[in-house]
Amino acid sequence: MATVNRLLDWVAGSDIHPLSVKMVASVLSESEKEKPTLRLAEHSCPRSPEEIEQCISLVDAADSHHRVAELSVVNPEWCYLVDRWPELYRHFLDHDITEIGVIHKNMVKAGSAAKKIMKNALAS
Repeated sequence: MATVNRLLDWVAGSDIHPLSVKMVASVLSESEKEKPTLRLAEHSCPRSPEEIEQCISLVDAADSHHRVAELSVVNPEWCYLVDRWPELYRHFLDHDITEIGVIHKNMVKAGSAAKKIMKNALAS
């Protein structure tokens, strides 16, 4: 019940972005058919450092940090963020949006590079 109350508090106190709403369903889903790969579009990733903060806040409210690894299969950007989740969470707890911004910028670059490599491989 504590997790439900934390989630209700999160929803009531948040400026909810579409990605975060999708993450609620993905992170909390217990069904095998509701895995994040089905819930999140291929190009769905946080579009700003603030949206990363909101995603971390949601996962924290849901007490679902143990489920974050499931997002790594969604796309290269999520894989990048999942690999850095402990660091992101530390910056989140420290309210360090500057460092989260650096990670976001690098995520965008890494995602673009990975997609370019995949596109070239498919064209060959």
